[in-house]
Amino acid sequence: MASTNDKNDYEKTIWLAIIPNLSMKRNEDVNVTKEVFETVNKVRKNTDVVSMETLSVLLNTLAEYQVKTFFSFETGEETTFDKVQREGISSFVDRVENLMDQECSAFAVPCLPNITVIPKNKSGVITGTKMDSDGTTIGLSQNKEDVMRFWVNGIYLPACFPAAGLYAAMQCPEALRHWFSKNADPELPGVRVDLEAGNNSNIILPKLARENSGFSKSVKQEINRQRFGFIFSSEYVVYQGKKISRITVYTARSLASDGLQFESIFQSSVTTFFERILAQITGDNKDQSVKFFFSNNPKSQMSQWKAKKNMVNAIIQEGDEVEFELDETGTSCDINFTFGGVTKNVRVKLNRATARAV
Repeated sequence: MASTNDKNDYEKTIWLAIIPNLSMKRNEDVNVTKEVFETVNKVRKNTDVVSMETLSVLLNTLAEYQVKTFFSFETGEETTFDKVQREGISSFVDRVENLMDQECSAFAVPCLPNITVIPKNKSGVITGTKMDSDGTTIGLSQNKEDVMRFWVNGIYLPACFPAAGLYAAMQCPEALRHWFSKNADPELPGVRVDLEAGNNSNIILPKLARENSGFSKSVKQEINRQRFGFIFSSEYVVYQGKKISRITVYTARSLASDGLQFESIFQSSVTTFFERILAQITGDNKDQSVKFFFSNNPKSQMSQWKAKKNMVNAIIQEGDEVEFELDETGTSCDINFTFGGVTKNVRVKLNRATARAV
């Protein structure tokens, strides 16, 4: 990471990471499964499941380099749309409680539910039919009980893959122009695009079909109260007179919280992008160049961004505020971002420079 994310060559920077299969069990380290076709008593550890300890170490390491990490829970019937529809999201919230209010929280994005490709109760595979003979001819048996089949445990897609894929696609100006036509600037990424705002979730869609009739009223109330995680929805939706047959994004939040609700994932994306562009343009934050960066000069970066406020991928959108304050020693700069009344602070170190910025 130090060879990529600690440099100002942002064409090679790693912005996103994916970690699937967080164990839903608190005793995940002793989780074992029987090996198919082995002796009955032979068991092995389920190495496909990620423990909370492992996830925590990875999140803290990646957050140090401002890598937003999308993670999801182990696949199976306990983490599907049907499960969330019946029982809500409390089990998922409880499982990641230890990751809240941490330095890495703003870069940690829990994703749910997992996508069902083939459900367990419909995962029978026919391998053939027994042969039958009437004494003179031999052929395939027509008896249902002679059909040979085996059952698999269902096939599921971890939710972190479509979530991260969708968010990565949003950073491409061409993809945004495909979704929003002329309302997307051809040069800016989608770091400030809020999936929960307006009709964005009905326009920016994953290519995955709806699975059920959507969440119950009580589950919706639970989700709306907490605004937790990157949650996909299977609601019946009609947009601009057309029925949407795909799943949509219901919430897009990280594990950072103001004590009432979790933080929208675009906030850390904006501040990270802002901080990196600031360092790149000002020569690693030379103090005079920083002042020019924030100035009202038409050539300053802030002025150029403000001139594009009406674009869907504007870095500074209508209603946003960005203020900066140099400390008395001139060695650091506090940048305060305000999104919808919520303030987020970033402190950057400055390099003293006597040359005037141009």
